[in-house]
Amino acid sequence: MNSENYKEIRAQLVKEFWFLKSKRLFLSAKARVRKIADLDFEQKGISHEETLKQFNYTRIGFKDKEK
Repeated sequence: MNSENYKEIRAQLVKEFWFLKSKRLFLSAKARVRKIADLDFEQKGISHEETLKQFNYTRIGFKDKEK
């Protein structure tokens, strides 16, 4: 896979992630993040943990406590 294909596929997955999250389909949104993490690892060598952290994976589907 070349760099251009990587960018297109990742952009599509991120777009799907935001759409699913907006529709409150949190399990599907988390699945997209895992796919993005796999893609990042395969193409750029970025660890899965780093990608999951960027998307705040553990907090997807939880409401923030009001302060």
